[in-house]
Amino acid sequence: MTMVADNAGQVESVRVDPDWFVRHTSASLGPALFEAYQATMTKVMEAAVALMDAAEDEERGRYDAAAGGLRSPAGDTGRPQDVHMPTFDDVRDALRTIENRQYEREYQRDRRRTERPEERLVYGPYHVVAVLHRGAGVAELAVVNAVSRDRISTLEQDTVLALRAPREPDGNADDRETEGW
Repeated sequence: MTMVADNAGQVESVRVDPDWFVRHTSASLGPALFEAYQATMTKVMEAAVALMDAAEDEERGRYDAAAGGLRSPAGDTGRPQDVHMPTFDDVRDALRTIENRQYEREYQRDRRRTERPEERLVYGPYHVVAVLHRGAGVAELAVVNAVSRDRISTLEQDTVLALRAPREPDGNADDRETEGW
């Protein structure tokens, strides 16, 4: 089983080996598809982290080595009279800003804990696959109708469309809120 996604995490294709049904039952398709989805999203995140690290390294390379690893301000000539030393008020204001940000983060984190994440059950257009979205992520993926070797291409298309549906505003997929799946 192979799943391909773009850099934004949007699934582009799914490929199920026709010999799957020789080695496994059709009931194990759902968990295998979900596992492939998780592995694909992990690779997408790893690629994003690598891009961010590369950008950070590039930015770090722009620092002026003569200034001790710090970037020189635009008007700084390196002379002692051009160096701005922070005052006590500057430090106190910076600490107050940091403290306020921390309080805001804690408030948002506590608020998210108390809210129940929205659940949406999304079917592909062929109603072969159902995807349970909890909050912003995929919680489960299940094959809800019987699939045989001759319907693999339908399964593949349905899986891609069911995973893409929440991101596409004009998607054809059914979606409704669920109470436990």
